[in-house]
Amino acid sequence: MGRLLIILMLGLGLSLKAQQMLPVQTGIEVQYGVFLKSPDQQSYILSAGLISYRNNGNYLFGTIEYNRKYFEYRSTDSPADIFLLNAGYSFYLFGDRSRNVNFNLGFAFTGGYEQLNKANELLHDGSQLTETENFVYGGLGNVSLESYLTANLVFLFECRWRYLQNTQLNPVQSTIGLGFRYNF
Repeated sequence: MGRLLIILMLGLGLSLKAQQMLPVQTGIEVQYGVFLKSPDQQSYILSAGLISYRNNGNYLFGTIEYNRKYFEYRSTDSPADIFLLNAGYSFYLFGDRSRNVNFNLGFAFTGGYEQLNKANELLHDGSQLTETENFVYGGLGNVSLESYLTANLVFLFECRWRYLQNTQLNPVQSTIGLGFRYNF
């Protein structure tokens, strides 16, 4: 009887896993990313967000982003600063049996503010920009690989494709990023 109780307790202990992706869980995340096509200077993205899990590993997300992107003009690179808010939904596609590694597909609405050349209308050669500041809006699609490092800490690798209206830059932008999420 004692052996059976020990075997039962050991079996239960090994079968208990961390409660991941429950509908009541929320999490915060931070990410660093880069634009796939950028000139000599490094363009980058910093973002922070909040997620709320729904059924079957799906989740709602909201993020704020700061983007520093350089655009090339006559052999020099001028900065463009973009501040964005994203709100969307991510669908669980597939993962391993214990859901330690997951692939998700997300869609979001995005909107924000774009500032070219630090709001300075004159470029280095004396040329003048017609618009230096715009409100931008559009859509976002992403594919993410999410891997649980601990019961609460998730490593993220994400590819994003974004379409922005009313921008002075290329309206289609693609990025890759790495980040971490902490689930409460």
